[in-house]
Amino acid sequence: GYPAQAGIARAGQGRCLHRLGRWSEAQDALEDALRIAVRTGDRAAEASALSELAAVAGSRGETATATQRRREAANVTAQLVSSRTGD
Repeated sequence: GYPAQAGIARAGQGRCLHRLGRWSEAQDALEDALRIAVRTGDRAAEASALSELAAVAGSRGETATATQRRREAANVTAQLVSSRTGD
């Protein structure tokens, strides 16, 4: 059906699960959301999923993974802004 909507739903589910402390389930949902965002070319959703995955990793005490995911999110965001401003 509608992959973008499925990605939005999985991202929302991942955020809720993270806030409930269900980190493994949150990570699974957010990784699904990330895959869908990449497949559909939704760079904003990609950056958002990466950022939330960083937060989940941080909650789990996985600082190296959290740092890497934050960098990835920042890079995607910078590319998105650059493409919108023509830089």
